[in-house]
Amino acid sequence: GTYVQVIPYIYSVDAEGNEYNFLADYYRTTQELASNIFRKGYQWPFHATRVMDFGSSLLDMAVAQEQQSGRQVFMDFNRNPEPVPGDLPFSLERLDDDVRAYLENNDALAPSPIERLQRMNPLSISLYKMHGYDLTTQPLQFAMNNQHMNGGIEVDIWGQTSLPGCFAVGEVAGTHGVTRPGGAALNAGQVFAVRLARFIGCTQKRNIDGDIAQLVAQALASIREIITQAHDNGTGMPLSVVREKIQARMSDHAGFICHADKVRRATRDALLLNEFVQRHGLAIKHVGEVAELFMWRHMALTSAAVLTQLTHYIDAGGGSRGARIVIDPQGKCLPQTRRGAKEEWRFRSERAEDKNHRLTIQYSQGSFITEVKSLRMQPCINGIYFEKNWPDFLNGEIYTQ
Repeated sequence: GTYVQVIPYIYSVDAEGNEYNFLADYYRTTQELASNIFRKGYQWPFHATRVMDFGSSLLDMAVAQEQQSGRQVFMDFNRNPEPVPGDLPFSLERLDDDVRAYLENNDALAPSPIERLQRMNPLSISLYKMHGYDLTTQPLQFAMNNQHMNGGIEVDIWGQTSLPGCFAVGEVAGTHGVTRPGGAALNAGQVFAVRLARFIGCTQKRNIDGDIAQLVAQALASIREIITQAHDNGTGMPLSVVREKIQARMSDHAGFICHADKVRRATRDALLLNEFVQRHGLAIKHVGEVAELFMWRHMALTSAAVLTQLTHYIDAGGGSRGARIVIDPQGKCLPQTRRGAKEEWRFRSERAEDKNHRLTIQYSQGSFITEVKSLRMQPCINGIYFEKNWPDFLNGEIYTQ
């Protein structure tokens, strides 16, 4: 977050090397532009509501627009932001109150971004230098990242999945919350991992009953069959091809920008790809590709599942939720920029009723089953008292209650 909290100059470069102060097309004043660069430091998960009213996620949309136009985007730590045309130049005296206070409280009111970075987080400069990149002399190229979609494997309160003995924790378990609030993410990640480990230690088997070879024989036979089929498979799809198809489709149709009228076709294509993979398999040339073979088989299935669920949600009227904006020509939300409304960014807002539900999907007998479930009720903790309940924790009884 500190990389943008020091307010570097963000610009784009076209194929001919021409430089564009593109954020000036979106924000009305230099102060507004600079303050929202700063806010990306702690509002980094994209959120559609912050595209409105010249918020910080308008920056995300602007960067994505530059990328789609074929331009490269950089942040330069040796230059302060260029002014919005016709407005005053950048000044530390002209920042929104929350931004100015943060920099002042961290003794970071230095003249240039690199000096502010050296004061706030010198290790962030060292990190890039370790990899041969000097932020004190070179601008840093960056791009939008599709992250914090915040779905995952369904787990119980101890992190156990529907497969007994298999546990998931953190973002892979989808327990970080729709908007990924920082405190909740820490609780759902680091703290939850400790709970999970203690549960395993207190409840799981330490010995295997029966002949191990016999227990795993069926699974190993299936694995061997898949590997044998893939090796020099003349009709199978090369790993590079399936990777490109899945990555491009998910980035274009299931990323942080999602077009309501294009998801259904993307879902159909994902289902057809998964069907092809199941029927004809993938192709590998040597044993070193076995790990990727299974990864991309799983990715084909997972991408089909995500898009199927997304189609179900959008077709039912679902709107922009979490780190995803659902673009819709009939949407009621119309983002504004310094140059006027962005009609092509009109989007659906999140429905209040959707906040009370979670969407689940499972794969059974070759097809997907989707469900809308109510959120778990928060337990009543009025009857839990420290001295009374502490022994249950010490004795490990909380894991079996």
